[in-house]
Amino acid sequence: MKLAATVLTGVLVVGGLGVGAYAMAANQPSTKTMNIVSKTISKDKAKEIALGVSKGGQVTEIHLDQDHGRKEYEVEILNQDTEYDVDIDATTGKVLEVEKDDRDNADIDEEGIRTLQNESPTISEESAKETALQSVKGTVTKTELGNDHNRLVYEFELMTDSGNKAEVKVDATTGKVIKVEIDGDIGALQNVSSSISVEDAKKTALQRVKGTVTKTELDGDDQRIVYEFTIITDNGREVEVKVDATSGQVLKVEFDD
Repeated sequence: MKLAATVLTGVLVVGGLGVGAYAMAANQPSTKTMNIVSKTISKDKAKEIALGVSKGGQVTEIHLDQDHGRKEYEVEILNQDTEYDVDIDATTGKVLEVEKDDRDNADIDEEGIRTLQNESPTISEESAKETALQSVKGTVTKTELGNDHNRLVYEFELMTDSGNKAEVKVDATTGKVIKVEIDGDIGALQNVSSSISVEDAKKTALQRVKGTVTKTELDGDDQRIVYEFTIITDNGREVEVKVDATSGQVLKVEFDD
């Protein structure tokens, strides 16, 4: 009797393990289901679908967003004098919404429109993105192809490794960085084409105005590269200091009224 009881207990234990293992397996999503959930169409495919809707034109902006728990590509296209906003399901490729806007000629920068329509980017988006990330360490959150003073440029919005926002503009024809703007921390700014480092320029600016740098920008000013620092003084005033990125000379100090 004792032997029989022992054997029976062993069967119950094994049976319990079997039931438990079955329950765990039943609760796990299948590999096929997980693949379906995680699959997302490529950005190039989304562009192709959107351009099919607009029947051609120039993609001026595309980014991946989330709306009510669903991933969507939002694509903006300029075709002649008409703007298209096309929303595409990033999982299925289905066109969800199309907005069409016929632009008022009075509101159009005609030279800018000609630039966008008659000039195609010489530099690919991926190449421009690599260039932007060589200037600022971080993650690209948004990409736009636009017109900057009648010049075709890629505009990249980034989140730096330290959590600050940054913007980098890259000439779509030459591949050169034409503007870098970064909030707060300048540690992410790197490899800029200037003789004076951003750290040295910052020291120069703080020697002229004592305070805390809240924003740093690398920009073109009268055909030269300039660091622009926004500084909050110890008594709370906002000051902008411009430092020549080649000579290190302070070009301008402007106090906000």
